[in-house]
Amino acid sequence: MKAKARQPTQGPGSPSKVLNLEIPHEPWSSNAQAAVNEAQFLEDWENLLQELSFLDLADPSNWSEPIEDPEEHFRALFRV
Repeated sequence: MKAKARQPTQGPGSPSKVLNLEIPHEPWSSNAQAAVNEAQFLEDWENLLQELSFLDLADPSNWSEPIEDPEEHFRALFRV
C-alpha cells in the first residue's frame, strides 16, 4: 500500500512558505479569490484583437522558424 501525501486545498502555499525562509511571511497573500473586472478585461481583449487584426496567420510568410529548444532560444535571445 502506497502512502499518499495530502495538502489541504485551503493552504496550498504552506510548503512554499516553509521552504523559502528567506522570504518574510508578510508578502505572502491569502489564498483569496482574485477580483476580476470583467468589463475591463473584455475591453482590453477587444482592443488587443483590433490592434492585431492586420496579422494574417494563414500567410506562411508571417510565420517564424519553429523553436526547437525554448530554453536555449531564451538564453540566446537575452544573453543569459
